[in-house]
Amino acid sequence: MADENTGRMVSFKVDAELGELLDQVPNRSEFIRGAILAQFRKVCPLCAGKGVVPQGVGTHYSQVFDRHRTVVCVGCGAAEEIPGDPAALPPADAPRWEQFLRGGPFHCRRCFEAGAGVGR
Repeated sequence: MADENTGRMVSFKVDAELGELLDQVPNRSEFIRGAILAQFRKVCPLCAGKGVVPQGVGTHYSQVFDRHRTVVCVGCGAAEEIPGDPAALPPADAPRWEQFLRGGPFHCRRCFEAGAGVGR
């Protein structure tokens, strides 16, 4: 990705409500870049990228999600509950969960700290 200082400026129109929401985001450029890249990488199979699902689909799959809230470490097989709100994770846990949530392998804290994490 281009350096922000040498990057290309792109603009687009939004409705008033979205404009007000974006005004509340601390770093709009970073947020918008992340949102656009996320759309190119993977589309939600339930909402097809719309951000909402029909009530029946939501009700059905919420039960499935409730039953499958754990993930297994690829290093040692330890299971951990997937966090409901990744933004509320302690800073020490954020890198390993971010790696998993972005499509990488999941590692428990012990395996991640032992060198299994990204960039190690």
